[in-house]
Amino acid sequence: MTNHQTLQLNADYMPIKVIPWQRAISLWFSDKVEIIEEYDTDISSVSLTMKCPAVVRLLKYRKYVKKQKVKFSRFNVFYRDGFECQYCGEKGTLTGLTFDHVIPRSHGGITSWTNIVTACHPCNSTKGNKLLHEMGWRLNSKPIEPNSNEFIRLNFTTPNTPEVWKKFIY
Repeated sequence: MTNHQTLQLNADYMPIKVIPWQRAISLWFSDKVEIIEEYDTDISSVSLTMKCPAVVRLLKYRKYVKKQKVKFSRFNVFYRDGFECQYCGEKGTLTGLTFDHVIPRSHGGITSWTNIVTACHPCNSTKGNKLLHEMGWRLNSKPIEPNSNEFIRLNFTTPNTPEVWKKFIY
């Protein structure tokens, strides 16, 4: 079978989340979504063959809380920072990146959205336990705690974003 994911849109075409293609088909059979875009891949069952759904839209508008907490995790920090080292700007992958305390713990820094940034291994090793001004370094962007609406857009702009999703994300 395919490993495609499906972009779920709200009734107003705003991206909500990414769901497994199987869930998208289930929602379609339940008359809760319409299929907007499809992949070229066929999905087959005993009685049906159809294209794998790439983008679906809810038929009823679903209201979302404007400011939900986004779970703090290494992966989510990488998403927030666009998989880019905040010191040198180098793009990376999950295995090629780490996160760094802007103010090291030894200087009273805490592990939080506003004190953690994505760093490549060379920059993280070079910075070590030092403060930015001691290194003469600056951050490429200020670390912030994203709200859920901002984070939804960040989650859809990864290096692996399917081409068919892009007209709904940007």
